[in-house]
Formats: sequence, C-alpha cells, structure tokens
Amino acid sequence: MMNLNSKQSATLEASQRYFNDGLYDRATPLLNSLVSQKVLSPDVYHMLGTINYEQGQFKASIVSFKKALYLDPFFTDSSIGLSVVLNDLGKYEQAKQIFQDAQKRLKETSHNNKNAGLDLEIAKKHKELCALYTKAGQPQAAFQNLSKYEDLAGENLETTLEKANLQRALSNFNFGAEILKSWQSKNPELKDTKFFATLSELFYLDRKVLLALSACEQGLKFDPKNKELINLFNNLTNTEFDLRQAEI
Repeated sequence: MMNLNSKQSATLEASQRYFNDGLYDRATPLLNSLVSQKVLSPDVYHMLGTINYEQGQFKASIVSFKKALYLDPFFTDSSIGLSVVLNDLGKYEQAKQIFQDAQKRLKETSHNNKNAGLDLEIAKKHKELCALYTKAGQPQAAFQNLSKYEDLAGENLETTLEKANLQRALSNFNFGAEILKSWQSKNPELKDTKFFATLSELFYLDRKVLLALSACEQGLKFDPKNKELINLFNNLTNTEFDLRQAEI
C-alpha cells in the first residue's frame, strides 16, 4: 500500500467511521475520491465491495473485492465477501474455492498448523460467513459454516440455538429439535428459558404438541413468570390443533 498524506489519511479514517456506522451514502464519495487519487489501499476496495454488494451491484462488488485481494492476498474479510457474492450468483464452486484458499493462506502464515490461535481465526471467519449467509437468506450455507465454526471453536448454547433456528428456517423442524435435545442431554442442568421456548416452538411446528407443552413446562419450572413461555403455553393449551393427531 502506498503512503498516504495527511488529507488522504483523514479521508480514509472518515470513510471507515461512516462505513462502520452503516452510512454508506457518506462513505462512498470519500472512498471514490481515494480511488481517483490512486490510493492503493485494500481497505478502500473492501469497503466499496461491501457497499456495492449491499446495493445489489454484484459485478462492481466482485471487481472491488478482487482488487482488495490483489493488494493484500491475506485480506480474509474480502475473501469472505467475494465468496458470498459468487455464491449469490450461483457460482458455488468458485465461492468455495476462494474461501478454502483464504484458509490455506492463513495456515501458511503459521509455523504450526495446529496453532490454537490460527484455528480460532479460521473459526471466526466461518462465523462471519454464517452471519452473511443468514442475512442473505441462505440458511443452508449459514448452517454449514456454523458447523465448521463449532468444529474449530467448540459448541456453546448460542451456536446450538442458532443452528436450531437455521433448521427452522429450512422447515427441518425435527432436525432442529434433535439439535437442541442433543445439547440438553449433554447439559442436563440446563435452565435457559430461551432454549425451552425454542424447543417448544420446534416441537409444535413438527406437529408434536404434547412434547411442545412438555418443553414449555420444563422452562416454566425454572422461570414461572417468563412471559414468552407463558404465552407459548397459553397458545398451546388453547390451540384448535387436535391433540389426538399429534405425533410423539
């Protein structure tokens, strides 16, 4: 990257603030001014790539992300951005290869491929990719990346609930419930009301009303005044759904 003069540095800092605050209409002209001045900063092109993507300008987004990676091949945020855009365009193999290349470059910077810090860095990128795919309305790709995150960083209640909700978005209600039940079996002392509310909803969506009621009751044992669980319980007991048709 070329050296910046004081004015260019101030412009870049201002554009980053606007970008971080989601004020893309203010960030864009500043970034374009830096491009016109031939400022070779990967951050500039990464921000433009992200803004173009958010505005549905996929071709311009690809060009910007590729420029960022040309300037800095180790800029994994741009690798993630580029892979998401290509995936949206149906270029799944290219998207997958770009992310795998980014992982490889990260590993090459370490003298020990089993370095815990490196694994966590790669895990973080999978988590970020999961968030981007979720935002883009692609729950299957989001789920796959969240699973890879867990492989490297380990399971926790937050990711377990997120995985279950992604399966819910895919209408895989039984699988979502199984994910939660597996976590519960490993954590029998679990007392998280959000967990039981989610489990109850998944059971209900899977036409297992009695199990949905049971999950509600388990949560209410720990928090009898929880409004979400109380509303769920009332809706389940007042439902017109025929309990005799429920699958157990």
